[in-house]
Amino acid sequence: MPGVRRPTTWAGLGVVWKVRRTGGVPVVWARGAELARVNLFGTNGITVHGRYVWVSNTDTGTIVKIPVGPDGSAGPIQTVASGIAGGLDNFTVFGRLLAHLDRRP
Repeated sequence: MPGVRRPTTWAGLGVVWKVRRTGGVPVVWARGAELARVNLFGTNGITVHGRYVWVSNTDTGTIVKIPVGPDGSAGPIQTVASGIAGGLDNFTVFGRLLAHLDRRP
């Protein structure tokens, strides 16, 4: 994401923000039903791997990937893992493998 420090989520708002390296006001980068809060948290964990931003949704027990377009815009949100129970939070991506690192009790 050119010029972007790092994508950021805020649990409960169901969006991914982009924050410029030079500061300023965060701007919504991606929004969709897959990121929405259902009960308590919604979007929570986030990581960047390859040309994708990967986001977990604690409420739905899913991990989605969002392609980063050539111009830095968000592409269509794709669910890549579902049915993850027990408080999904942080995770990492190794190639094509997802590793769930943090479960909340």
